[in-house]
Amino acid sequence: MKNSEKEEYFELVYHPADLVKDIAFYVEGKTYRDTVPVADIKGTLHPSCYDNNWLVMMMSLERHRDDFDVEKVKEAIFNTQYFEPIYLSKYGDIYFINGGGNHRVCQAKFLGIETIQCVVTEFVIEKAVLPGVMPVLHKSSI
Repeated sequence: MKNSEKEEYFELVYHPADLVKDIAFYVEGKTYRDTVPVADIKGTLHPSCYDNNWLVMMMSLERHRDDFDVEKVKEAIFNTQYFEPIYLSKYGDIYFINGGGNHRVCQAKFLGIETIQCVVTEFVIEKAVLPGVMPVLHKSSI
């Protein structure tokens, strides 16, 4: 295990409002399926998960208390035919879990999986307010 992977476990799980400046000016854009780098997923909209780190989130998810079968987890992450999709919201080049997928994204981070298939909804700044609005904080600024 690389040292950077261990450090990722202790990164905060953010709510979009923590990282996206002027979030009130963003509107829902297009939705599409995409392969997303797991490292670019910075948080969730689930209220019981943000403001902790990924390790705390992993240990607090009920499905992990009794069983963590790596092969079952990989099947749930990669077998998009039989499992509900992972839903993400995208602001700039960072993503947040929005609905289904908290368990699988957290598991993917701990298993070192680099990319996952997701349903992505992009959020964009309304053109009418563009001149006075700062752009979204990008992953390189975190």
